[in-house]
Amino acid sequence: MTTTAALWLSSYSLMYCALDERVAAGWSRIGQVGILFIPASVYHFTLAALGNYERLKRRVWLIWEISLGFLLTVFTGDAFIGGMRHYDWGYYPKYNWMGTLFICFFCALMALSLQGYWRAYRAAPAGAARLRSQGLLRAFGIAYLGSFDFFAAYGIPLYPFGYIPVLGFILFANRTIRRYRLVDITPELAAKQIINAMEDALLILDSDGIVRVANHSACDIFSRSGSDLEGSPLSTLAPAFAPVTDSFARELLDGRLRNSEYSIRHGATTVSLSSFVMRDADQAPIATVCMIRDITKEKSTQREIQRHIERGMARRFGPQYRHNGLIGRGSRRTAATSRLPRHR
Repeated sequence: MTTTAALWLSSYSLMYCALDERVAAGWSRIGQVGILFIPASVYHFTLAALGNYERLKRRVWLIWEISLGFLLTVFTGDAFIGGMRHYDWGYYPKYNWMGTLFICFFCALMALSLQGYWRAYRAAPAGAARLRSQGLLRAFGIAYLGSFDFFAAYGIPLYPFGYIPVLGFILFANRTIRRYRLVDITPELAAKQIINAMEDALLILDSDGIVRVANHSACDIFSRSGSDLEGSPLSTLAPAFAPVTDSFARELLDGRLRNSEYSIRHGATTVSLSSFVMRDADQAPIATVCMIRDITKEKSTQREIQRHIERGMARRFGPQYRHNGLIGRGSRRTAATSRLPRHR
């Protein structure tokens, strides 16, 4: 939207400065490219800001295609621009019947956009969404005043002051967007934020074993950026785990791993890995979710507890405890210590 307005204003400013009609006509056609796509971009922005784009995206792309059709008439023949007029401020294009048709198209889309903001404003409860719709309604209402520039295309010597409403639009829209943002909380937005807030690493792989989603914790574990990690095949990540069997990749993609312990970073970190298969409505596998939890501190704490228990048992039962080989046999042997008093 900003690109189309910038192309219009910059090209037309050079058109006003042109001393030769042919040069002015060239800048006029370039500026027309920006003008032709203003209504489509505004309508596209409106639906996105109001959360209606997914429902009406076919209409949006049809509007873009119609705008492209108008563009073709600008550079083929004189159906759109029929020459140049010279005013006190400089040259300005003359619109023919196709230009008139475009103005109707322009006004209809601008009216639909304003109507969308008005309905959103009336329907929204008191809060940020209502204030955002109100602010954008005012901003685009001011921008719509730039349509008075079309009068000069029909011989009416009204100075094209469209840049002033555009400046007003920028100020009001900037204030509204900075204060109320453009996006409400949606399931998609919440899911993305939750995934990145997870302490456990999350990888989602497609059926070919390619990483499609990786959260921030996964990037930390593999010491790679998100853009580098996403798109990587599982075969490049598997060597980071130890010990890894030949069936590791297949078991992970089939969702058969449950709290399997592996070492990474040359044994400095211990992780617990689990994988689950996502299925569609027909129960066909579509992706694999891989959860990786850092359990280094937990394992270290368990070892400290085990050593503390064994030292206590050794002090309590003396050499006989050592002779029976109970120290160092793990939690399974320690769990049976309730029967040791029989050896006294």
